[in-house]
Amino acid sequence: MNREEILKKSIEENRYLDEREQREVGNSFGFGGVIVAILCVFFSIVNALRGQNFYEFGVIIMGYLSGWAWRSYIIIKKKNYLIQSIASSFAAILGLVAYFMLV
Repeated sequence: MNREEILKKSIEENRYLDEREQREVGNSFGFGGVIVAILCVFFSIVNALRGQNFYEFGVIIMGYLSGWAWRSYIIIKKKNYLIQSIASSFAAILGLVAYFMLV
C-alpha cells in the first residue's frame, strides 16, 4: 500500500471519531457501567432489606457485562472474552428465568 491508500483507509475508518475520541467514548461507557452497577447494588440491598426479590438487578448487570464481553470478543478475538461472554450470558439467562418464576 502506498501512502495515499493508507491515508484514505484511515480516514474511512475514523470518519466520525479520531483515536482519542474513540478511547474517551469507550471510557465513558465503562464509567456508565460502573454507575449502573452501583445503582443496581443499592436497589438490590434495599429490596433485600424489605424482604423482596432482587433478581432483576443482577440480570441488568449481567446483561451489560454480556453485551460488553460479546462485543469485545467479536472485535479482539481473545479466548478470555469468549469465556466471559458465555458466563455472563448464562448468568443473565438464569436470573431472568428466576425472575419470571417468582413474579
